[in-house]
Formats: sequence, structure tokens, C-alpha cells
Amino acid sequence: ATRGANQISETMAQYSALMILKEAYGEDVMQRFLRYELDRYLRGRSGEGKFEKTLLDNDSQSYVWYRKGSLILYALQDYVGEDSLNVAFQNFLDEAAFREDAPFATANEWFTYIEAVTPDSLKYYIEDSFDNIVLYENKVKEASYKELAEDEYEVTLTVESKKTYYDGLGETLKEGTKKNFIEIGVLAEDGVNEAGMTQKKPLYLKKHWLAPGEHTLTFTVNERPDKAGIDPYTKLIDRVPEDNLKAVDEAE
Repeated sequence: ATRGANQISETMAQYSALMILKEAYGEDVMQRFLRYELDRYLRGRSGEGKFEKTLLDNDSQSYVWYRKGSLILYALQDYVGEDSLNVAFQNFLDEAAFREDAPFATANEWFTYIEAVTPDSLKYYIEDSFDNIVLYENKVKEASYKELAEDEYEVTLTVESKKTYYDGLGETLKEGTKKNFIEIGVLAEDGVNEAGMTQKKPLYLKKHWLAPGEHTLTFTVNERPDKAGIDPYTKLIDRVPEDNLKAVDEAE
């Protein structure tokens, strides 16, 4: 197998598994599966005996190509669209499948097809994800609501975003300074789907360009809110995902 073979086979297989779950159960139950992948990645990197490699440069660390890789591709299809990402994969397959002579397909070649369907505004995400080791520290600090009228609630939340670049030994290289495209959510009380799985009920779910630091945001929703936060479905690689969502209290 050539270098990058595990990303092409195993990252793609794990991403496909997530997309099958999304198709079967819907996006609003995906947080449990994304959190599982995230927890396994964070545990893997914390127990690393040598040094963590980036996704493109990795050749032996399964927690990178399985766990981190599938999370990155899941978030990427959420950013650029599942159909667009599928076009990239199909174009790569058309070009690289059954190649009889060297050079054989590598993760770097695979990445060029992904890059081709990623708009310039989101190039930062794939550079962070494939070429670097990046963790977010997104959290919601305050969340409250006021009932304006029947079926009309004003929600105010204060969120904080931070993005840090690390080397393979876990040492900080730098803090991110540019804006990132991050989802903000206001959710009603969780429900249960036909399979008995916890299902989130978004009242507001939209991505915003947020610079690192603190932001106070206000939205109006048509149902009493239960929770609110930043990256509420845990699509990004976050060091402490537990503080992304917070119960919304009624303002005094």
C-alpha cells in the first residue's frame, strides 16, 4: 500500500458509515455518533506515545484516520454539500481506480479533489483539518429568553470561540485570529425518534462567521427554547464539547 492508503480506504469507510446513519436516522440524532468519534479521537491523541501526525501525513495512527478523518469529512459535507463532496470522490475514483502503474494514489492526490469542490471562503477549514492539528474551544457562557407574545420568544446567548494550532507533541503553535464559520443553535426540548433514539429539535440552526472571542447574539423563535449554544451538534473538533450547549433560562 502506498502512503495515504489508510485515509483513502479507512477514513472514507468511516465517513460512509456516518452518512448511512444520517440517512437512516436523520441529522438531528447525529450528535451521539459524532461525539463518540470525537471522544475516541481525543482519547487517542492524549495517549499518543510518540507524536500525532496530521491527517494528510498520517500513516499509522488509526485514531487520526478513523475518528478525526470521519469527523472532518462529515463537517465538510455539511459545509459544501453532500452532493458536491460526492462529486469530488467520484472524480477521484474515475481517475485513480485500478491504476496499474506508479505513481499510485496517495492522500495528497485524494485531497486535491476535495480541495477542488471547496469554495475559497472555506479553504481555511480543509487546510486546518488536513494539513494541521487544530482544536476548537467553543462554549456558551449565558443563555436566556423572554416571551414576547404567543409563539414568539426572544433568545439571547453569549458564546465564546477559540481555535488553537498544535504540533504533534501537543504543544501550542499559535492561536487562530481569523473568522470561522460556526453553527449557532437554539433547540426545543429533545424528542425521541421511531427507533427510540434521542432526537434534537432545532428552532434555529444556522452558521455564522465568528471571530475568536466572545459574541452576544439574539434570535427570535416560535417555540419555548430549552437549550442554546455554539456548534450544538459537535461537528467541529472541540476539546470540551460538553460546554457547547446550555439550558436557556427565562430572563428576569
